[in-house]
Amino acid sequence: MEDTIERNVQVVAGHLGIQVRSSWRYFDASALADSLAQRVRAFEDSSPDEEVGQAPLPPRNTPSLP
Repeated sequence: MEDTIERNVQVVAGHLGIQVRSSWRYFDASALADSLAQRVRAFEDSSPDEEVGQAPLPPRNTPSLP
């Protein structure tokens, strides 16, 4: 999450043509952190635990399978 916030601050600085440290006054890190945390929670709530980390199975008639 920290990387995302830093990246957004750098983008703000680039768009405004100012130094990164000056862009913090135009940036609400708390609001972004809350938004990211909500997105993570929503994703975790919508993803069944048993499917996380499981690769999809290949088609049955794949010649490379034994």
